[in-house]
Amino acid sequence: MSQEGTTHPASMVTADNAVICQHCNSPIGAAARFCPTCYQEAGYPNVRAAKARDEVAALDQRYHSAKSDAETSGASSAFASFVTLTQSSSHVIVAAPPIVALALLRNTSNLYANYSQLVDSEARSPAEHDDDCLRLCVDARLFGSYHNKIKCGALALSDVGLLNYGRVFLKMKPKAISHRTSFLSENSYTFVGRLSSSTDPPPLGYLCSWSTRGKLAGAKLGEHITSRSTSEDWPQLLLTPGNSRSDDDFIEAHIFGPFDVNAIQSMHCHYDGASRADTLTLRAVEELSSALCP
Repeated sequence: MSQEGTTHPASMVTADNAVICQHCNSPIGAAARFCPTCYQEAGYPNVRAAKARDEVAALDQRYHSAKSDAETSGASSAFASFVTLTQSSSHVIVAAPPIVALALLRNTSNLYANYSQLVDSEARSPAEHDDDCLRLCVDARLFGSYHNKIKCGALALSDVGLLNYGRVFLKMKPKAISHRTSFLSENSYTFVGRLSSSTDPPPLGYLCSWSTRGKLAGAKLGEHITSRSTSEDWPQLLLTPGNSRSDDDFIEAHIFGPFDVNAIQSMHCHYDGASRADTLTLRAVEELSSALCP
């Protein structure tokens, strides 16, 4: 398994971002994890997309533009502090319903499943038709045929996540996900919704891998940093919960593949406004999660 920040030994990226298998020299599709000819692993497709040369170059341009603006406004020190802290200390929070968190804790064989996996396995019913269609369109637009492998979370500097997605905030262990996680600068629904048509290519410079998440945060949020900003402002700046999902402002994390309870560092429960049933489940989650290994 390759580590984040390295090129997978079984593949190489050419000047036009095509992927060639180093074992047999066959082309590997953008959505594939393995070479179709010799089945050597080519790396996680979401991470490969984030590391594509044009994507990296566009992010660098956005980042240096934000850095230059911060220097002009006298906020260069605060900007550098935010980028450095985000790169060194940020983590991924996956918000889950209490019953989902409890299931992970009660049986270590259970795996966290996304919407598509739950619907495909008939473990849950689809959402209302319009919402179901929109969700599938967004996922397919960003990930193609591997969309059902992606688990979503949010980049954070605290233990608090997005309440609109669940009352239990799962803080993921970097060692468990860093090599297979990519980031998008905002909610994927918002990002795809701004495309003028379903065939338009997404704009470049809005994806990154684990090793450049500080740059993505700086490129996105630099305009909100002033000379008076301090480190106390950074958690709220990086992740701002709203009254609804469309109001949430965050950097979206895309984790490729499954994870179990051993990938979770801690769980933080949100009780305010919870129903009686959720409150009882949250208490069970809190008690069982105290035994998690950091």
